[in-house]
Amino acid sequence: MDNKCPGCTAEVDANISLHCDACNRPMHYSCLALAADVAAACDRARRMSSHVKILCADCDNNFRSFVSHSGSIEEVFTEKLRNLIKEEYKELITDIKSLRSEVNVLKESNIDLVKLLTSGNGDVVATAKSLPLGKNSYASKVVVEKKIVVKPKNTAQSVTKTRSDVLKNVNIIEEEIAITKVKPVSSGGLIISCKDENCGKKLQQIASTSLAQNYDIREVNVLYPRVRVVGIPGGMSESPFLSYLKKQNPDLIS
Repeated sequence: MDNKCPGCTAEVDANISLHCDACNRPMHYSCLALAADVAAACDRARRMSSHVKILCADCDNNFRSFVSHSGSIEEVFTEKLRNLIKEEYKELITDIKSLRSEVNVLKESNIDLVKLLTSGNGDVVATAKSLPLGKNSYASKVVVEKKIVVKPKNTAQSVTKTRSDVLKNVNIIEEEIAITKVKPVSSGGLIISCKDENCGKKLQQIASTSLAQNYDIREVNVLYPRVRVVGIPGGMSESPFLSYLKKQNPDLIS
């Protein structure tokens, strides 16, 4: 590399010089009519931004000669900016087309998040942690599903919109709500079956908080079936039988 200053052709100490960004030749501060602190500031500015360039007199003249043949500096930069915008616009259009294609694929597939979270037979894949009832009786082993009705106040609303709103506002994974079945009903409503009472209450509470403005949320009333007991000895009275039945099934009979 030539270590001679293009201004005075003398050798240059690298510690007290600036280099031309075009030809890389060193230049004395004094030949540039710059004080040491000003030259240092120029060098820092160049290092911080690729838009700042330092040119020697020869390269500066060559650049100005090029510009004079190509047009004004404003015209040159305007053209470069225009070309840059065109390239960026092309990339943006390509990205938009790609996104539209992906959206169309999702629409056509009509993926239901609830179906993704459940297997074909209705068993929940992503379930909440099961809590033991802690009582060794037949009643403690019977899991009673809790069903929650979510019905839009706008009766013309579609079931798809209702399902979408529920999924957006109720994070069943994070809240550990085990859903076993989702059934559409009239007027855009849904009946959501939960694994147990705890999951049902949690779903009802969250939905009532986040969806109450546009939806009516309530629990489906449980129909308790009648029980017919046969084979009881004729000599047994009603009182001890009922007492024994309640004792063995405290979770079913109050």
